[in-house]
Amino acid sequence: MAVDPVYQPLIDVYVSEINKVASVWRLFDDGVLDYRPHPKSMCVRDNFKHELLSGRRFFSESALLSQTRLLSCPSRLPWRPV
Repeated sequence: MAVDPVYQPLIDVYVSEINKVASVWRLFDDGVLDYRPHPKSMCVRDNFKHELLSGRRFFSESALLSQTRLLSCPSRLPWRPV
């Protein structure tokens, strides 16, 4: 829950986007997370981490919040981003 109700839609969208990444991540077995389709490409695990970190950065900058404050907001995430 946002301290200021004006920010609640932003937090709801953030949680929704992160949950989408998490739901796709769960479809991958641990054995394929280090797969690289090309030597110069990122592995699957790095791609997921990139999505989580860039989402956190985008939403924290949009709300003019520190990333720490955004992550400390209660959410419906069943896990903590790595």
